[in-house]
Parts: sequence; C-alpha cells; structure tokens
Amino acid sequence: MAVEPEVIAVLEKFCKFDEESMSVAAEGCMMNPPGAPPMPIGDMMGMMGALKAGPFPKWTAKFHGVEKKNDDGTYSVLTQQCPGALAADFPAMGPFPHVAFDSVPEVVKTEDLANPIEVGTYTLSEDKSKVTICAYDISSHTGHSKVGGASPSVEPIWGKAGDGSDTGFGCYFKLMGVPWPPAPP
Repeated sequence: MAVEPEVIAVLEKFCKFDEESMSVAAEGCMMNPPGAPPMPIGDMMGMMGALKAGPFPKWTAKFHGVEKKNDDGTYSVLTQQCPGALAADFPAMGPFPHVAFDSVPEVVKTEDLANPIEVGTYTLSEDKSKVTICAYDISSHTGHSKVGGASPSVEPIWGKAGDGSDTGFGCYFKLMGVPWPPAPP
C-alpha cells in the first residue's frame, strides 16, 4: 500500500531519534526498543542524547523506508542505528550499568559499529501527524528483504541467542564484555 508523503515526513523526522523527534511524538508516546522494556519516548531521547554527547559521538540513526501495514494507522518502518566506535565511558543510565572505556575490547573502540536494519511497528495518531507507539520486537532484524547491514563484530552476535539478550544495547554490552540478561517478556 502506498504511504502518504506527509506520513513519510513524520516518520523520517521521528526516526532521527533526537530532539527533533519529540516534535512529532504524541503526548504519552511509548517506545519499545528490541530486547528492552517499553519506555516513554522522552526517556529514550534523554538516553540517546547522553550517548551521543559522550560515549558514541558519531551515532547516527538511518531511515530506510516505510510500508503501510493496513488502514489502522500502523506502518512497518525500517531503521538502522549506527553508534560508531565507543569514545568514552558508557555512563550508568536507566537499566544500563557504567562501563569504563579502558575495560572494553579494542574492537569496540575502533570499529564503526552498526546495528542491522530493523523493522519496527509504528502507530500514528488519527490525523497521522504524530507517532503514538514505536515498537521493535527481538526479531525485528529478520524477515524482510532489506534487513542486514550490521557491522562485522555485531553481525555474529545480534539476535543469535533468541532471547533478546543480544539485541539493542544487549549486543553492545556483550561486545564490551558485560553480561546482559534476557529481554523481559
């Protein structure tokens, strides 16, 4: 199904996952990153801002397209998070522990780290001007012809456990040598 240009514009802006995203996030908008519990979008944007300001200054979020799921306001959105190399300590925030820069393997400090392209289910407001829900499940990186594209050290880890412990930030904690529990149900 064709996607309206105004919907593409809203989703492209939201998928930058930065302060501009908040302008197209509905009040009460929730985000469910892969392998993590749902959280208010403001919390997620706060964490993203802190990560881009310190440990991952080259972090970019890429929008790879959108497909209309049906006429109920839901869309399949293809995105890719590209953190780049770790440049400083990973700060403790939310459920994430502090990880000292000096304690991580060299590959985390030198590789241009990138997640695979993932497919999220996004729900828009009735007038299609705001995102109300942004959800990725632990298998969001499979089942679509455009997924893939993970960096060399991420590819063999991402999603292989099948329990969400190695998707999203869980993958990066595993790369940093920090044990990470399975995703909540």
